Amino acid sequence: MTKQILIIGLGYVGLSQAVLLHKNNHVDVIDTNKDKINLINSNKSPLKEDEYQDYFENTDVNLGTFSRKEDLTRDYDFVLICLPTDYDYDSNELDTSIIESYIEFFIKNSNSKIIIKSTIPIGFTQSQIERHSSERISFSPEFLREGSSLDDVMNPTRVIYGPRNSSSNEFNEIIKESYKNSSYETRFMHSSEAEAVKLFSNTYLALRVAFFNELDNFSLKEGLSTENIIKGVCDDERIGMYYNNPSFGFGGYCLPKDSKELSSFLSKKDIPANLIKTINHSNLERKKLISQDILVNNPEVVGIYRISMKANSTNFRHSATIDILDSLKNQNVKVTIYEPLIKDAEIYGCSIEKDLDKFKEKADLIISNRIDNHILDVIDKVYSRDIFKKD
Repeated sequence: MTKQILIIGLGYVGLSQAVLLHKNNHVDVIDTNKDKINLINSNKSPLKEDEYQDYFENTDVNLGTFSRKEDLTRDYDFVLICLPTDYDYDSNELDTSIIESYIEFFIKNSNSKIIIKSTIPIGFTQSQIERHSSERISFSPEFLREGSSLDDVMNPTRVIYGPRNSSSNEFNEIIKESYKNSSYETRFMHSSEAEAVKLFSNTYLALRVAFFNELDNFSLKEGLSTENIIKGVCDDERIGMYYNNPSFGFGGYCLPKDSKELSSFLSKKDIPANLIKTINHSNLERKKLISQDILVNNPEVVGIYRISMKANSTNFRHSATIDILDSLKNQNVKVTIYEPLIKDAEIYGCSIEKDLDKFKEKADLIISNRIDNHILDVIDKVYSRDIFKKD
């Protein structure tokens, strides 16, 4: 039986859920960004990544759209909350205020079951269940990678729910019809355990990035081969030859804020977690070292090739490259940027060069977090710690 589903938020999580669910259900989406809504109405992807653009070009997605919750008239079977939760430095925790407002709205005005997909603090779901005396609320985290989120949502490694109630049980039956991958694990647990799965998963990924970057710090300082050491370390099957490519530091939207959220939670609870508490400090030190290493070359003009965090990604929120850029500017180094995703003439106080050939000519040194074929012809003046040419 076709279900009526509303998805709140058209970021990576919300759009991937819409693509996953629209074939077997009636799906509406709501987002305050009217440009995204207009693109959806034109059957175009609001994310500029190739996988989404190809999907919308070849598929009639047919989503209902809204930009205000006051305009909603349908009583949905399910409401999926896929909104961002920024880290609030005053409270030292994720800001859930907009999620709370939507939960209150749908609990009061509908019979909809609510699935929270947003990253939230540990204990949040249980607090909302108790606050509203309702079993219609459940949490089910997503584990998406920028640049491959559509494939990730279609072929999950695991699906997590917390708690096991009518909301999570029924939603699990709905999504079974949509997944291509039949070998994933489905795990029901306490809502605080499910929230912890999300935060500990992202924090481990941040830790792993920091670990191999610290290995690279050692190699840089000692004049040794990072590649040789990493290969020798990762040949151990317990460690594995994956997620081990050095970078300028971890960034993006999720890893920095989620590791901070977990560290803050553990501190408030007085739970020993020295390793987790040092991850963000390690990342900060990494970016300082990279900036210093760039300056050793005494460049007059530094060209930054792409700000986006990863290959095939259109996202440069909280990119480590931006922190490198700021450090260079503070040392009065002239910086120019090549980033085709930026339409303005300048950003972060730096000029944007839209012609790649002119960019290559203008820069004494080109820094790039990830190397691609477009700069191989000037590789002799490229600075990168991209050893394996992968994310």
